[in-house]
This record gives sequence, structure tokens and C-alpha cells, in this order.
Amino acid sequence: MITLYELHWSHYCEKIRLTLHYMGLEWRMVGIDAFSKRQLREHPLPSYLPSHTVPAIHDARTGRFVMDSTPNFVSLRSRKVRQYLATASVR
Repeated sequence: MITLYELHWSHYCEKIRLTLHYMGLEWRMVGIDAFSKRQLREHPLPSYLPSHTVPAIHDARTGRFVMDSTPNFVSLRSRKVRQYLATASVR
């Protein structure tokens, strides 16, 4: 399952919410405090992520943690392409 860390009023977060909904992926939302970002800071982030930006997604299936809207969009799009190719090769 995908966890989306977001600020409910952010249009960048809305872009990822819409993408998740459109793709039909199973996901849940965690609202974060805009100033402390406590919910993100409590998550053990990989060392390659230097900051705490939203939207952030954590994919429990792959263990990937991606921050910011454009990298998230690209990550979700590539996941959907991989799913399509996996089902197309079965046919």
C-alpha cells in the first residue's frame, strides 16, 4: 500500500492525490503539520533524502520513499507502466 504524506491545502499534493485515484492504486493519506512536519520526521527516511518536503509517498511494497510532486508523479507513472508490461506479457 502507498502512504501519501500531505498538506491538505497544497495543490502539489492534490496533483498526487488525483494521480493515485486515476491510477486506481490502493493508498492512504497522512496529514502532516506544516510547520513541524512531525509525521515525516518520525518516519525513518533514507539517507539520500536530505529534507522533508511534501507530497511524499512511501510504497510499502517496494520500500521506496519519494518526495516532491514531480518525482512522485514520475515514480507512479513508471510503476503503472511496469504493471501494464507485466500483464501484457502474460497474454
